[in-house]
Amino acid sequence: RYFFNVADAGAGGAVIQVYQRYRRQGIQAGYFRTIAEGLWSYRNQPIAIRCDEGPWETAVRNNVIIGNGWSYGGGIRAVPQAVCDDGWLDGVWVGDLKLPAVLWNFRSFKQGRMLGHPKVATSRFRKVELGVPGNEPVYLEADGELLGRLPATITIQPGALRFLALDASS
Repeated sequence: RYFFNVADAGAGGAVIQVYQRYRRQGIQAGYFRTIAEGLWSYRNQPIAIRCDEGPWETAVRNNVIIGNGWSYGGGIRAVPQAVCDDGWLDGVWVGDLKLPAVLWNFRSFKQGRMLGHPKVATSRFRKVELGVPGNEPVYLEADGELLGRLPATITIQPGALRFLALDASS
């Protein structure tokens, strides 16, 4: 499968599960209701990450976000350091933040100001592998579509898309 913008596993996958359940049932759930219910239902899980064939790093995580673009979910600046045409993927690893801390920091997260938080780490790579050492499923979504459960491998294909940009100054 391909995606253009942002993929995430963990809490983000749980939010998309809630969204898709409402959609299947024909329920128009609000933006914040869907996020709140997804975050409430998710329990942080051990997620293993390996970037560019490096060593595996396993930790209990709230969310693992991989971005070619920097924003998703109605303007959440999840990967503010990402640049879509630089040939790299950028990752934001949200550590073992409990629900009260997630809610407390949501505004900073939405505005892309969470990179200085002590439980948030970043990385740049061309390939990332995600695994689950535990028995609990961890769901992966990309560009708002639920893709399934981990494990997963995500790679970038630099230059795969061409865009025509208009000069706004003319």
